[in-house]
Amino acid sequence: MPTWPCRSQFCEDLIRLNNLAAQGLARWHLSPGMGFGDPTTWWQTPKARPAPHEGIDLCRFERHDGSIRNIPLPLQVPAILAGEIVRVFDDFLGQTIWVRHFEPDEHGNHLCSLYGHVQPDADCGPGTPCVAGQRLAQVSARPGGASPVPPHLHLSLAWLPEQLLTKPLDWPTLSQSPAVRLIDPVNFLNPALLGGNL
Repeated sequence: MPTWPCRSQFCEDLIRLNNLAAQGLARWHLSPGMGFGDPTTWWQTPKARPAPHEGIDLCRFERHDGSIRNIPLPLQVPAILAGEIVRVFDDFLGQTIWVRHFEPDEHGNHLCSLYGHVQPDADCGPGTPCVAGQRLAQVSARPGGASPVPPHLHLSLAWLPEQLLTKPLDWPTLSQSPAVRLIDPVNFLNPALLGGNL
């Protein structure tokens, strides 16, 4: 069993699953507002978030020629680490998949990853095991283009206590509960494949 923290191949898996090397991807681009803990939004006119950003938003990438492109749709989403899907719940742009990884730490907390604004694959439900790099879902445009927020993948990492694993989980709980310890995903991704507002 790997120990945590460990370096994940998540960025590389995103590139592989979506054949983004053929589109000239040099690195993922995090604009102001897309990073962990950012206090403002990044779409349209930036405004204050209800709580600091719980993770990172992957919406754009920089090509080798320096140009910035939006993600192609649908964007296939891999698991950051091996684990088990705990829950799938609705969010304001689609659904969020919540995956538990490894065994709990010495305090009974579980490392979890959350993939927001996605459409889960049909076989990805609670209790489903997954391996690192396995496709879980895809990011796709919201039907009818009803949201001003561009399609993107939200990725969060957090330590969650055992008691939260048996209760309904939503984004307000994640951002406001003192029992949740959020982690900056950038610390565990390949820094050579991340650029912008870091």
